[in-house]
Amino acid sequence: MPSLAGYSALKIAASLRAARETPAPGSIMARFAQYLSDAEIEALAAELGVPGAR
Repeated sequence: MPSLAGYSALKIAASLRAARETPAPGSIMARFAQYLSDAEIEALAAELGVPGAR
């Protein structure tokens, strides 16, 4: 499972949406993301994202 550490908020939000929309078999992120709304994904990404990161 790849780490989200060091990524921008945009990258984290995109990763969570992708996991929610097209879950990989056995994906922990997909199981978590399926219960998040778009607003919750944005808030979580803003909290975890690193300003100026990739």
